Amino acid sequence: MHTDQLLRIAVKDGVAFPDFDCVAGGRGAWVHPAADCVKLALRKRSFNRAFLGEVNTEPVQAWLDTIAVGIQPER
Repeated sequence: MHTDQLLRIAVKDGVAFPDFDCVAGGRGAWVHPAADCVKLALRKRSFNRAFLGEVNTEPVQAWLDTIAVGIQPER
């Protein structure tokens, strides 16, 4: 699967967030943007493994919650 079909998750100051435009610097983690795939990554704590330590994934969960109700946040 090519990266244009994936969602990049970036981290800054220990907080993981969706990097929709792929402009955040540093290490990134790629995940399929389907809700089930993101939920699985959160449940398995995959972002902690990808970022080599504990990260706050609340912004990723918040994005997931908005797409669950059909609201697309501003990029």
